[in-house]
Amino acid sequence: MSNGASTSLQVLTGQTALASLSVGDPRFCLIPDRITYPSASSFIRPDAPFKIALKNTADRIQNAPPGEQLLVVGHTDDIGSPSGNDPLSERRAQCALAVLQGNPAMWETIFTTERGSASGPWGNDNFREMLTEVNGTAPSQSDIDQHRAANAAGAALRATLFAAYFTKLLGRTPSTLTVTPLPPGFLGCGQNHILGAGHHEPSRRVEFFFFRGTATSLDCSLYPTWLTPCVLIPTGPITVTIAPIDRVRVGATESVLVTVSQSPLPLGATLTLEISITAGAGAAEFVTGGGTRLEINRTTSVRLRGVRESDRIDNLRMTAVITGQPAVLAQEDFTVVRAFSFFLKFEIWNLGTGNFDPLAGQRVRMMDANVLFSDTLMAEGTCDAQGRVLFTFDDLTAAADGEMEPDIYLAAQLSGTIAGHSDLPDEWSTRGWKAIDGTPGYHPDFTGIGLGTPAAPLVFRVGVDFHVRLQYPVAGGARSGSTDPAAPGIPVDFWAGGRPGRRRGQFRTDENGEVHGVIFDISGGDEVHFHTKFEMEDAAINLPRARVHMSQSGWRTFWSDADRLSFPSDETSIGTQSSPQLLTATENERNVALYFLKVLREWSVFLFQMTGGDWTGINNLVMFRRSLSGVAYSWPVGEVNFPPSSHWSRDTIAHELSHQIMWKEVNFSSLGIAYEGIFGSLALYHRSNLLDNPEHALIEGWAEFIENILDSGRTPPYHVLTVVDSFSGGTSLPLGPPPNNRGESVEGAVANGLWAIFQNHVAVVPRANIPETVNGDVLATSAGPWLTSSAARDRFLTMIWQPFKDLAAHSSPTSTHLFEHIRSRNSGNWHELQPELQKFNMAMAAPSVISAFPHWGPLSGGAAIGLTLTVGGDNFIARVSGTAGSSSIALETQVSFGGATATPVTVSASNSLTVAPPPQAPAGTVDVVVTTPAGSATLHAGFTYIDEPLLLNNVIPGRVSTQGGDLISLTGTGFLPGAIVSIDGNALPVTAVQITSPGDIIAELPARGPGLATVTVQNPDATFSIWPGTLEFITPPQIFSIFPPSGPATGGTLVDVFGSGFDPASSVVLDTMTLANVVQLTSGHLQFTTPAGAAGTCVTGEVINPDGFSDTFEFCFD
Repeated sequence: MSNGASTSLQVLTGQTALASLSVGDPRFCLIPDRITYPSASSFIRPDAPFKIALKNTADRIQNAPPGEQLLVVGHTDDIGSPSGNDPLSERRAQCALAVLQGNPAMWETIFTTERGSASGPWGNDNFREMLTEVNGTAPSQSDIDQHRAANAAGAALRATLFAAYFTKLLGRTPSTLTVTPLPPGFLGCGQNHILGAGHHEPSRRVEFFFFRGTATSLDCSLYPTWLTPCVLIPTGPITVTIAPIDRVRVGATESVLVTVSQSPLPLGATLTLEISITAGAGAAEFVTGGGTRLEINRTTSVRLRGVRESDRIDNLRMTAVITGQPAVLAQEDFTVVRAFSFFLKFEIWNLGTGNFDPLAGQRVRMMDANVLFSDTLMAEGTCDAQGRVLFTFDDLTAAADGEMEPDIYLAAQLSGTIAGHSDLPDEWSTRGWKAIDGTPGYHPDFTGIGLGTPAAPLVFRVGVDFHVRLQYPVAGGARSGSTDPAAPGIPVDFWAGGRPGRRRGQFRTDENGEVHGVIFDISGGDEVHFHTKFEMEDAAINLPRARVHMSQSGWRTFWSDADRLSFPSDETSIGTQSSPQLLTATENERNVALYFLKVLREWSVFLFQMTGGDWTGINNLVMFRRSLSGVAYSWPVGEVNFPPSSHWSRDTIAHELSHQIMWKEVNFSSLGIAYEGIFGSLALYHRSNLLDNPEHALIEGWAEFIENILDSGRTPPYHVLTVVDSFSGGTSLPLGPPPNNRGESVEGAVANGLWAIFQNHVAVVPRANIPETVNGDVLATSAGPWLTSSAARDRFLTMIWQPFKDLAAHSSPTSTHLFEHIRSRNSGNWHELQPELQKFNMAMAAPSVISAFPHWGPLSGGAAIGLTLTVGGDNFIARVSGTAGSSSIALETQVSFGGATATPVTVSASNSLTVAPPPQAPAGTVDVVVTTPAGSATLHAGFTYIDEPLLLNNVIPGRVSTQGGDLISLTGTGFLPGAIVSIDGNALPVTAVQITSPGDIIAELPARGPGLATVTVQNPDATFSIWPGTLEFITPPQIFSIFPPSGPATGGTLVDVFGSGFDPASSVVLDTMTLANVVQLTSGHLQFTTPAGAAGTCVTGEVINPDGFSDTFEFCFD
């Protein structure tokens, strides 16, 4: 039977039988598991089968299809009457529903209703089971009694116990379930449907049903029709898979398999399949029902029929959802076509993203080529967002105006800016080109039924996108044996149309030595080749155009040598972004040229970074791979020459390039260099320990200094302890000193000195070298941090670059001039830079001493009392490690007092140092001698050792103002630097005390009250002396105001003076005239009458007390 109910009945021949058949209600399904109960009780025991029943019901609740509702039905056995069994069956249903809903209050109600004796329903045994299940251990009788107690405390304990017990029964928290009951959610059928007579526990049961649909009323009479078992829904999701649909022809059918992970679906659940259109035109339908929607409930094949052809690829979509839910479980796009179908796709390379972009929104024409007449437009379409376009026909001949076998090609109509390209042609034809799978873009006498498929349309690319990597084998130096990419900035031209053809575009290598581009100005069948120019230009690092001289003016890939490469003329891609076509330069020293340019880039980045862009490069620099002299040289200006022996010598290349810095920044001309080489001070050869002259040493030493930044040699770079004298036939001499400054004529010494400044004070790293790179990117090496440091850049500019550029002011610059400019621009730290040069017997200016203060101290020396002297002079140097040239003189400043060496010596500037005098005996005056590697200087009688007692003899004046600011002079003997002056035990600030000699002190007094005070001097050695006299502080008169402040020039004005501290005997002086008519009214008020004065003038007046203290005022004559 179609509803799933079946039965069989056997009847013997000649007999009759009566039978009934219950037909299952399809709206209901039954959970197979059930709960049974003890007699007269609704308590659910913690038995495993009952937990399974509740768990399976909970799983169904959690995963049920939308709209499904729960019904719990309770039963009893046939012991007792219906009046008692009907409510008992309801309570059993309510009890089970309460567990699922997490409703302890319902259990409390049922407990109260059924509670009997300790051995009856809900008695000790039931509570023991619950407490053991929840707590894991058997409870005491007292605990059981407390939970069964008929009071508020018992009710509270039960509420907690019931909730915990529900969780144990379900294996989860009831709050995680959203139970939707079929009102009222439970049904009590009493003893109507027993499964066995008498005390039959299986009859005392609760069963769980799920309902889907509508119900007007439910009662126990319908119970026998609820037969269908529920399919338990697993916790995992339902998954659906729609088999791929390639295409569906108009009027034809296509079978599609729809696979459902849970087949059949749970009771009442169905899948809705729907066909919709996503864009454009086209239509399809399900064969079953003839519409666009179809419901299924299991894995099955469905049949589709094409109704109207699509106007674009995959614009029809079949989706699968669980009926009534929005979530799409599966979808499949497809195309409805006619007899002939062309599935095409057009792309274009995006230089910005490095990907192929679809030719979205552009028109594409399908054309039939004609020899004698204009080509025929067969169809026209628009590319979708993926660049796809569809052409479909019933009759290909009709579309080609009757031609039986049309000559098909495609033409993309281009407009606007696409993938960043604004230089597009109006039309791009596929004639002469291939699709990316090799299919021709032109099909003469076409006899097929189409091209491409919806899943794999025929892909054509607009323009020729090319991806090449220029590289070269390294045949020498640190990277010998490797194949390196070309440095960034090298031009590679794209040529097409023959040999040489026409240049269609120029591109430059990137950091990977790669060139990526697109060419549109080209036709299918044009021969393609690349032309590498061995030159470099990069405004980002101030590198003007520089080139390597090549006899062939570069490298064209069609040349017949080992580097020759040919490229297909009908493919629209050369190489790929991830796997570029390799252009390996080996022949005719092309690899040498690329190596030159790599080193040039390293050198240029270094100069750009360290000068902050002040270095602007060498215009039109040319590097030659040959040398007329057989050695490398840098002449004329703008040209450098390297013999084969120097081709892979990074340091030599950097050296000769660095001469060009000198030629440009110091204004050397080609003629001037030649003159200096023939008639002047520039030797035409060099070696690091050559003793020649300061001009030659500057020119070669500068180049050697820069060279060694790009070298991985030693520190210092050159051994110059022994030098070769070019003026005495190559005699070996020590670098010295003596004599001083011999190193300024030795190129290696100049390079070493600049290197020491650079490493220790500019870069400030243990090893300031730039490792050789693969592609010229020195910023990515270990030197990157100091190359990009603004602080290091500023130090380089101040300590090296700007002094170097200052040499342009000299007609014949020398190393001596360079060091002078370094000093003038670095006066604040010359004491640190000068010894770096003195290591190599340069900048050996002898010190001078002009002062030392304090100039006296105790026989015990300065350390005993914390005394340090400040010595003024010049050419003091800070201590550095090493020796001066080949001499063992320490690179430090030494100070001696009367022949005794003082330590420590702290040099804070080239003109100032501090030192503590050493102990000395006997007392007396000694010379102070300052010594550096460059010589010594003496301050004769510069310091006096004293050995006399401390004695304060006198203080002048003896009377001072309470207002403070008065200076007193203290005289005596034995005053030491650092002595403390105290007034009544209060020490004056150090800044208020000047100790000018062992017998003189000047001190400025603070404000204090009137009265007598004692004066004490205490030396740093704790000895002290108290002045036997007393210092009197006196309150002086003070004038607050006068009135009137002016009067007639004829005099006679009575003036009131207001203030404080006026003495009865105070006098008034007005403009040097002592007035006789002074009247004191109080100590704060006096009067005087003005004499005649000069009109229009203001004079100073003074009120003077008999003790000599006074205050002033101003009066003006009208």
